[in-house]
Amino acid sequence: MLPTTKNLVLLLLGMSCSISLCLGDDTVVPQGLDPTPFGDEFPSLDGWATGQWWTKPSAQGEESLQSPAGNKKKRRRPPVPFQINIPRDEVIAFAIYTVTVPPGTPTASTLKLSAQLFPLKPGESNQVRLEVDRGTGWTEIGKATINYPGWDASFRIPKWDATKSVPYRVRHGEHAEFSGVIRPDPATKSEISVAVMSCNSSRTPGQREALINGLKKADPDLLFFAGDQTYRHTEHTIGWLEFGLQFRDIIRDRPAVTIPDDHDVGQGNLWGAGGGKASTSAGDTGGYFYPTSYVNMVQRQQTSHLPDPVDPAPVKGDIG
Repeated sequence: MLPTTKNLVLLLLGMSCSISLCLGDDTVVPQGLDPTPFGDEFPSLDGWATGQWWTKPSAQGEESLQSPAGNKKKRRRPPVPFQINIPRDEVIAFAIYTVTVPPGTPTASTLKLSAQLFPLKPGESNQVRLEVDRGTGWTEIGKATINYPGWDASFRIPKWDATKSVPYRVRHGEHAEFSGVIRPDPATKSEISVAVMSCNSSRTPGQREALINGLKKADPDLLFFAGDQTYRHTEHTIGWLEFGLQFRDIIRDRPAVTIPDDHDVGQGNLWGAGGGKASTSAGDTGGYFYPTSYVNMVQRQQTSHLPDPVDPAPVKGDIG
């Protein structure tokens, strides 16, 4: 190849790459994350995990927020009780799942699993992979796109064999992963045990070590979180992450049902009202106060792993 021809080819390849970057690569997190994804009326909604989140105080650790040397002012606390800007091989916070078993045909079951990630940065992969080990090594069985806002991703795997215990892992990039076990259907048991919980106060942050140890000892077949998984109100992504970090060592290896309640969607009360509009976040009139896009993000994060709904049609306001 003549030098001039070779240079021309390289130039064209370079132009092609540049055009691809300009148009955007849908396999990576884009450079311009929308800082107000829920509209101008609520510019701060879920703000700790949106836009250039890594530049905000919520992304700074307590050490970096300490007063300068010689300053006797009280040390400032970070806005959230855990680090958000974490090592990139730890970005998968947790996974949560259920398995729907048709009567009499456990090998035709449906596995639904959701993965929750810490906020990602521009240029990082916006996809996660689901792998299982059925005794012959790890095999990829699904790939899912990470949602923004929310930083969650969902898998739906049909024809799942619910008679077997199967290790799984969710992977992101080259090194990040979260692992657990898909339990078999306890069909041979004469009775099953269910652990029921609700109202996970955000005023008492930190791990739930005693509770988790008790749950492990009881070894329930199913976990049911009946609402108010978080009280972070207008910061659901951070609140949901907080919940997952507290309970991930028990939800990683057994099915779990989570249903949102009033505080999950940022309200003091929630009457539903068929999806009608509430006049204030107190929620004592009408239905939902915050935008449909925010309510649907909350519902997606908390319920995408649940069995398929009997009626998937949204209610008033396109909530569903």
